[in-house]
Amino acid sequence: MLKKMLLTLGVMAASLGLVAQAQAVKRFDVAAGIFGGTTYLFSYAISEVIKKTNPEFELRLLETASSMASVIKAAEDKANMPCSITLQSLSEAPMGLPPYPMALPDIRAIGFLTQQVQSVFTYDPKIKTLADVSGKRVGLTAMMSSNGKYMWSIISRGIPGSDKMKPSYTNWTTIQSGIVDGIIDVAPLGITADPNGPWVPVPMYAELTASRGHPYFISIDPQCMEEASKADKITYTPIRIPKGAIAPNVPDREIWAWEDRLGIGGYVQLPEDLAYAIAKILCENQEDLAVYTPVGKAMSMNTILPPKELLPDSMIHPGALRYYKEKGYR
Repeated sequence: MLKKMLLTLGVMAASLGLVAQAQAVKRFDVAAGIFGGTTYLFSYAISEVIKKTNPEFELRLLETASSMASVIKAAEDKANMPCSITLQSLSEAPMGLPPYPMALPDIRAIGFLTQQVQSVFTYDPKIKTLADVSGKRVGLTAMMSSNGKYMWSIISRGIPGSDKMKPSYTNWTTIQSGIVDGIIDVAPLGITADPNGPWVPVPMYAELTASRGHPYFISIDPQCMEEASKADKITYTPIRIPKGAIAPNVPDREIWAWEDRLGIGGYVQLPEDLAYAIAKILCENQEDLAVYTPVGKAMSMNTILPPKELLPDSMIHPGALRYYKEKGYR
């Protein structure tokens, strides 16, 4: 009888221990951006790696229309929702510029995973410059995304008659099928810059090239970016894509595009220990991240922490900043 009682008590203790362990896991939803997009993929990578590095945290992905939409969504639960961010969102959200419904001064960066280059391309051999895009069918990603609102603000300045054009705002899947079927003439393409190897376009590019081969890239005049920067009150940074950066002779010449940093952040209300853990993953687990997303292969401290003039310490989450200061990165 005693032996049976002890066994029962042992089972009960073990069960209580498992319950306590389950209750100790802190769960957070991540406003991750467009399904299949770069931010969604690297948010997934972080959610998988953190299972190994910090099992006390569980990150569950929540699809949103863009990083702008992610910042807005996370404002609904500031203490429990990390979110995808861009450098542009960190500039616009605190000021409450459209589409942000109000000023969100407490949004912060945890770190960036990719230096994303935003370009435009076509399969129409007659379209060689932005001027040739006049009257053509332009497909962009969701309005509240880098390749939506921002892209049109920039390229429309180089397209004659753009005020009479209405680009289609949609998702990557629709853009891909639209380009393949000839419904869309010109579309955006996000490309991860990699100083150590080929630059890596978003995943849909592989399916596009399998169907139609490599496209023709259209250079974006830096003057268009300068004019858009003044009008939008945020900075669009010109960047050169070298000839052959993506594949042999792709692009077929050096072209201009613009830079956007894509990363993960949250509001100051987000627990500091979570922000610290994510910052540590970004710096110390890049090979693990690369198992789940190609951007992990091109990460560097220059990517994770842009220069102070672009990302001052005041715009870094306190938990992440503590990690960076401990390591001497800031």
